[in-house]
Amino acid sequence: MTGFAVYDPVETGLLGNHEVAMLLEEFRVENSQCFPFVLLDESISTDDFRHAQPFLFLSIMAVMSYRTPGVQNSLAEEFRDQVAFRITDCSLKGLEALQALLIHVAYYHFFYKPGKQQLALMVQMCVATAQDLGLARKLRDRDVFSSAPRAPPAEDRALLGTYFISAVFAQAWRKRTSMPYTRSIARAYQSFSEQPQHPSDLLIAPLVQLGDLICRINDYFSYDNIEDSEINGETLLVLSTNNFRTELLHFRESLPESIRRNVTLRLACDIIDVMIHECSFHENLWHKTIPNPSATMSQARKVMLQRSLVASQTFARSLLGTPLSSYHHLAFPAWSGWFYSTMLVVKMIILRQTGTTANLRVSSVPHAVGDFLPREFETLSQTDLGDGTSTAEEVELVSIFESFIAKLNTVLSSNESNDKADCASTRKPFLHKVATLQTGLLAGVKKLTEKKRNESTSTGTNDDVLAQHSEPMSSIMQDSAPGPDPYQHGRSNQSTEYTTPLYHMQSADSLGFGYLDGYPSIGDSMPQLPVDDWLWTMAMNDGNLFTL
Repeated sequence: MTGFAVYDPVETGLLGNHEVAMLLEEFRVENSQCFPFVLLDESISTDDFRHAQPFLFLSIMAVMSYRTPGVQNSLAEEFRDQVAFRITDCSLKGLEALQALLIHVAYYHFFYKPGKQQLALMVQMCVATAQDLGLARKLRDRDVFSSAPRAPPAEDRALLGTYFISAVFAQAWRKRTSMPYTRSIARAYQSFSEQPQHPSDLLIAPLVQLGDLICRINDYFSYDNIEDSEINGETLLVLSTNNFRTELLHFRESLPESIRRNVTLRLACDIIDVMIHECSFHENLWHKTIPNPSATMSQARKVMLQRSLVASQTFARSLLGTPLSSYHHLAFPAWSGWFYSTMLVVKMIILRQTGTTANLRVSSVPHAVGDFLPREFETLSQTDLGDGTSTAEEVELVSIFESFIAKLNTVLSSNESNDKADCASTRKPFLHKVATLQTGLLAGVKKLTEKKRNESTSTGTNDDVLAQHSEPMSSIMQDSAPGPDPYQHGRSNQSTEYTTPLYHMQSADSLGFGYLDGYPSIGDSMPQLPVDDWLWTMAMNDGNLFTL
């Protein structure tokens, strides 16, 4: 077509033939265990694949070039140009286009830039392309007409991948999913369980089922519009959360042994556990009338808040227990879940340590950080949650966060870029940005806990109280409504040990944010920035990793 040119990173000299072969093999082996909805034909050679499916090839190369962020950024720019040419201008919407978009969306965290977020657009393009290709209609035709031809497995994988992506996107963005769950979708994923053609096909059914559970939880509690939720009152919330917990527990137990330890499934289950108990943070859900700020928090709500903390702890432990080599292969739902879970922990500690959130807001936000953050935020309930002492779970979470930063630094130190002096965010690996953000969050949390420790010491309280809770965890769980406890199941499955030494932050450590062009990052020499307003805004704003 006139004016359309296929981009080939090999012909331009950006990538070499040997490097391309290694990256494609890595994608085949590793990424299929994290995102099994786009597979490569093992019988086709690298050169044949590169020429036969250049758009999909470019999308994969942009994801797999994570070791060289500068090259990755260049490939991502070329991919976006190809999207404009192929889909917008030339309407070249085939299976290859959908697969390329799915890969780009699944690993969008590599390409995110503040103020230039296009993930929402890309997700909608996936849904629209699947609709234009008639993939859902083909599924329905197979159900109605026995003589209807069976679609290639690649088409079914792409359709199910589109559903999964739209579901996890809806959770991160507090939206209703744009792609409904249907019986045809259920039958499609069941076929992969019954007749898998690739080992990763066994992951498709549980991931789609988890996507459906995510959407039902999100819709039931109206997380997209808490103020107008029709679900409120303690009795209904306790009953519904117990039902969701039981369903998640049964799902975990039903997983085949061969995939039960899959890191993507474990993290997805853990983050759904957090999601179920998030309702405890929203005052509107607990009162049928206008809430009274002076009202005492019920025991049932305290139990749910504690469970959300334990669920976040389990997720953090699972992420920390993930092998270093797998971090680059995790798709965006895992990293979006990391941010979501961490921010709920921050909210919890704010409530525990300050009693009322109004006590936290102090000094002004530094200019560079202020440009990085949203402009508006809302306050949490001012209900007193407890005595302000840290629980054992909070103390362990701080320890896990420190170990997580140390583990990320280990990865970064082993893959240092030649252009280390360049502070541009396009030159910083994604894990560097995660480590930077986690360091800032950890600094804020430690400042809160240390402030409370100092206050306790000045009044004669023993510091050991920071490692204890006013009620044992076992007694709290026994006080809840009857039903199986998924936390014990989650703990029994987390057998991976982490032995990374703890990383102790010093007051002079940088709180720079790698997302900012020209802004100092971890390891650069600079005074520590105040974190109070920064942490406050992050905690109060109901955002996600891609709206910073």
